[in-house]
Amino acid sequence: MHILSRRIQWLLSSLLILAAVLFVACSGEKNDEPPVDPVTEETILMFCPYAEGLDDCFDNNITQMRSAIEQNNGLGKKRIMVFRAKTKATARMSELVYDATTRRCEQKEQPMAMEIAFKSDSQSDVVASLQRVLQVTKTMAPAKRYSMIISSHGKGWLPAGGFDLTKCYMASSKKKAFGGAGADYQIDDMSLVKALQNENMHLTFLLMDACYMGNIETAYNFHTICDWYMASPAEIMSAGMPYATAGRELLASNYKGALDAFNKYYSNYAYPYGSLTLVACDKFDAVTAAMRKINASGIRPITAEDNIQAFDFFPDHVFYDIMDYVDKCGGDNALKEELRVAMKALVPYAVHTPKYYSYTPTGEQSAPVTTYSGLTTSQPTTNAIAERYVTETLWWQATH
Repeated sequence: MHILSRRIQWLLSSLLILAAVLFVACSGEKNDEPPVDPVTEETILMFCPYAEGLDDCFDNNITQMRSAIEQNNGLGKKRIMVFRAKTKATARMSELVYDATTRRCEQKEQPMAMEIAFKSDSQSDVVASLQRVLQVTKTMAPAKRYSMIISSHGKGWLPAGGFDLTKCYMASSKKKAFGGAGADYQIDDMSLVKALQNENMHLTFLLMDACYMGNIETAYNFHTICDWYMASPAEIMSAGMPYATAGRELLASNYKGALDAFNKYYSNYAYPYGSLTLVACDKFDAVTAAMRKINASGIRPITAEDNIQAFDFFPDHVFYDIMDYVDKCGGDNALKEELRVAMKALVPYAVHTPKYYSYTPTGEQSAPVTTYSGLTTSQPTTNAIAERYVTETLWWQATH
């Protein structure tokens, strides 16, 4: 009995050792497999706030982006979230999800609705709502980096509220930004900046699919919160970016390709008007320094005879091509050249059709684009709406 008991003990010990070896071996095999990373490389947020008259356009933009994803056979290592205002006070979040089996991309609604407060007269509430959107995005689609596409009406750099679009053509009005066309639901540029900074969210790219956002005042507002900024110095047709083609380039982080897709589309569109600019935000210092020198040396007011390239049809222009303005009104040629070199670094790529377009209260108008640096400025404006605010911009303060 004693010998048998020792044999049984030996056998049990051997089995335990063997089990331990097998467990370690199996564990080693599993550790060799790369762990599944829940954090994607990049999440792109398509942000569509309340904007009168653009619902069908937003639907088409999202459908085109889904098509781009299908043509691309997926999103790669990226995810696309969609924020869509359903009313002035409510919105929903969804995600564009690709099924590799069916090779189809669907818009998957998230099981949540969101209350928003984007009223122009309460920008503190706007900031809080924007932060909520960013928080939900980070929770639902955590990523190593983030980017944003903003689709809305756009009215440049002036602060939110106080006017509707037609009042741009009047001698008295107040403020503007992006979001709604009317006065009541607009988002100030700096509210977006503050929300992103509060959430410690730096963007790889910010694409403003909205009118008049390609001016140096607005680009300067945004240059600390994104690496690349894309916007138009003029009006954008309501169809917006051609996401079926440009979307594939954005997924590939080919921003020049996205601009080319935009230009090709609008060169053949029924309304052949479009301009789009790519801004390298880390190149602003040299441009700011050069413009400060030019202002200090003396740059004269514009006259009608200067015929400076404008990108709007307001009775008194608000948006002038910045290099055409400096070339014609600046004095020192060496300083002009310094700015020109700096601008080429700031704007590595820009596209435009032969003409720009504007819809005015008296009808549609277009005019040739003869000079194009990619960005406009409102510094020389005599427009009664803009001139009272232009000296309050961060760009003005940095260059005077």
